[in-house]
Amino acid sequence: MERGVRALIVLAWLSGCGGAVAPAVRPALGPPGLELADHVALGMVDGPPTAAVTVVEAFDLMCAHCRQLQPALDELVREYAGKLQVVYALFVIHPESSTEANLGVCAAAAQGKFRAFTDAAMAELDREAPSAEELLQRLAAGAPVGELDVTGVARRVGLDLPAFDAERAAPRCRALLERDRAALDKLGLDHVPTFYVDGKVVDARTKQELRAAIDARLAAPR
Repeated sequence: MERGVRALIVLAWLSGCGGAVAPAVRPALGPPGLELADHVALGMVDGPPTAAVTVVEAFDLMCAHCRQLQPALDELVREYAGKLQVVYALFVIHPESSTEANLGVCAAAAQGKFRAFTDAAMAELDREAPSAEELLQRLAAGAPVGELDVTGVARRVGLDLPAFDAERAAPRCRALLERDRAALDKLGLDHVPTFYVDGKVVDARTKQELRAAIDARLAAPR
């Protein structure tokens, strides 16, 4: 009788829980000093919160190399099928030309359209990219390497424009940019994209190099 009662209790518990234990949420691991709670809350992340490995990318929306590597990151998130999440931190390289674009990233994220905005912005920047000669001239002069119609992108992806403009002007997004920059400066970061795999910087410039770092972390003792 006792065994029967216990079995009924276990069955009732499993039934109430769907017959399975939900996977545990794993806090995103970033490099020392870089707090990721706001990024995650804003949805500046790809992949599930139960992922075994976190890759943090320090990126600037205006960075051409960041745009070039984005498809590889998207492929890795799909290929690792729940084992990988990517969190995006904002490292503004050229404040005079990039601040407004990256404030737009934060403001779009506040409306749940982080990837919609960044994907559309990256596509526009690629279409309007300067020639190789123009790019070298701009870099040599320390001039902006591209321009972005931030409001136009926001309009095309269906953002609430008054709310978008208000968020860009409000303290929250500017504080996020400043905190990210300060934390990454302390880590000695001087270029984007830079990647951290579970908090450790990796010198990865290709999909294959990122994969090797992720595989090594997955194989490491926990």
